[in-house]
Amino acid sequence: MAAKVVCISVVDEADTPVHLNNRNSDFNNFRNTYPNREFWLLNPQPSYTNQLGLPNNWNSDPLTFGPITVSRLDTRFGTSTVPPTSDWFAITGLDQAEEGSVVSLAIDTSGSTVLADVQDSYDQFISDCNDAGFVLVVNTTFSNERWIPPHNVSVPPNTSISVSPSTILRNGSGATLSWTSAGDITDISVTGQTNPDLSGTVTVNPQNSTTYEIIATGPDGQSSDTVTLTVVGPPTITASAAPNPQTSGNDGIPNYDSTISWSGTSDLAVTSVTITSTGGYSHSVSNPSNSGNYTVTNLPQSTGNGAERTYTVTKCHSLACASDNVTIEVTNDNTPSNSWITEFTALNPDTEYARKIGDLAGVDMVTKVESSNSGVFFSASANGSYANPQYFSNGNSIYIKMFTLPFNTDTSGLPANQTFGKPNPKTVSVTVGSLSPFNVIFTTRPPNIGETFDYTGNSGAYPAPDIDLRAGDPEPPVYTVTETSQMNDIDIGVEVRGDDPEIQIKINNEDWTYIGEI
Repeated sequence: MAAKVVCISVVDEADTPVHLNNRNSDFNNFRNTYPNREFWLLNPQPSYTNQLGLPNNWNSDPLTFGPITVSRLDTRFGTSTVPPTSDWFAITGLDQAEEGSVVSLAIDTSGSTVLADVQDSYDQFISDCNDAGFVLVVNTTFSNERWIPPHNVSVPPNTSISVSPSTILRNGSGATLSWTSAGDITDISVTGQTNPDLSGTVTVNPQNSTTYEIIATGPDGQSSDTVTLTVVGPPTITASAAPNPQTSGNDGIPNYDSTISWSGTSDLAVTSVTITSTGGYSHSVSNPSNSGNYTVTNLPQSTGNGAERTYTVTKCHSLACASDNVTIEVTNDNTPSNSWITEFTALNPDTEYARKIGDLAGVDMVTKVESSNSGVFFSASANGSYANPQYFSNGNSIYIKMFTLPFNTDTSGLPANQTFGKPNPKTVSVTVGSLSPFNVIFTTRPPNIGETFDYTGNSGAYPAPDIDLRAGDPEPPVYTVTETSQMNDIDIGVEVRGDDPEIQIKINNEDWTYIGEI
C-alpha cells in the first residue's frame, strides 16, 4: 500500500472527430508529463455506440486499466442496468491505497450521459474517498468527449508521517515509522532517511525523544508533516523499612510492625506498586506513585527460616518495571541465657557425637543458633533434625553435632616409657542469638602409645635356625629366648625400645630383627 495519484475518466462513448484525431497526442502529452499516474477508464452502459477512442498506446501502458463496464441508470431513455450502482472505489483499487492519495475524477456529462445516470455510484465514491482521507480533484464536464486532457493538472504535494507506538522504552525493540506522500513531487526528505521513497516504513530506535518530519516539494508548492517519538527509561526504585531491625516488644509483648518506604523516578505515570514476599504474601498499593509507604503488620516470628522476611517492592509504568528488596529482621530485645556446656572430653577419634550444650532461656521469640565452622549442626533433640543455622524457641534444648578429630600422633616432649599420648581437641565457634560467639571443644581421649614388659627368659645353647647371627659371633652362642608377649591397646604406631642393644624381636611372622635396626 502506498499513497498515489489516480486518474479516473467515466465515459460512455467518445467518437467525436476532435477526440479521435487528438487521442494519441492527448495521451502522449499526459504520460510524458505524469509518468507515474494510474489511469482508469470506466464505461457506463448502455450507450448507443461502444466507441471510446482508445489511444494506440493505451493497452501497452502498464499503468492504464479498462475500459471497465459500470452500471448506469439511463434517465433520458428510460433504460437501466442492474444493479444501478457500481463500486468505483473498489474497482479502481483505491481500497488498497494509503491515506493522502490524490484522485482526479472526470465524468463526461456533455452528451447522452448526465450526472443523474451515475449519481448513486458517484455519491458513494465521493464518500469513500473522503472517509479514506484522499484528496479529490473532480471535473464533471469536458468538451468534445476528450476524456484525457482533464487530468493534465498538477497536484500539490500531500504528506503524512506517523509512528507506532508513540512511546518506547530506551534500548527496547523500537517503533515503526511510516510516511506517505502523493501529488506531483520533485523532492522529498524524511528525518534520518537517505533518498527516501515517496512512501515507506522503517524501524527506528533512538536513545532520546525525536521529532520526525517529512517535507515534499513540487511545482505547486510544498507539504510537510511531523510526528514525535517519545523515548523513556525504566523506572527506578529504592526500598527501605523502619524500624529495621524491629524488636520483639517490651516484656515479651510482640510488636511486629514495620513500614516499608520506596522512592525513585519514572518517565511515565506509575501504573502499579506491588509488595510481595514468601508464602504467597502480596499487596497492591492503592493510588500507586513514585514514592510512598506501606506498613507491614504481624511480621513472622517463626517461619522456619528465622525471624526475618524479605519483601520485594515492584514499581511499574506502562512499559517497564523495577524492583528492590528489603529484609526486615525481628530481633530479640532480651538477652539469651549464657550458661553453656562448652567442653566435652575423652571422646573416641573420628566419631560423630551429639551433645547437649544447654537450654535456650530468656528470649521471647525464635532465636538463631549457628556456627561459622563447617560440619557443625544443631537440633532441639539428640535424635532430631540437625541444621546450621538452626532456630530455637524459648525453653528448647540445644544439641550440637559434629565429628571428632583423629588421634593425636604427636609424641614430642613426652617422657620415656610414657603409656599415653596427647589428646586432640577440636574447637568450633557457636553464636546464640545476639550473644557474642563462644567456643565449644570436643576433645579425643589420649591415645595408648606403649607397654613395658619384663621378660624372664630361658637360657640354652641356641640359636634356633631362624635367629640371625652377627658377623664374628661365636658358635654356638648362648641366647635367652622369651615366651611370646602380645602388645594390647596400642592406638597409634609406636617405637619398640630395649635396655640391651643385643636384643632381637620378632613381630608376628616376620624375621628376627635387632631393635636398633627397626
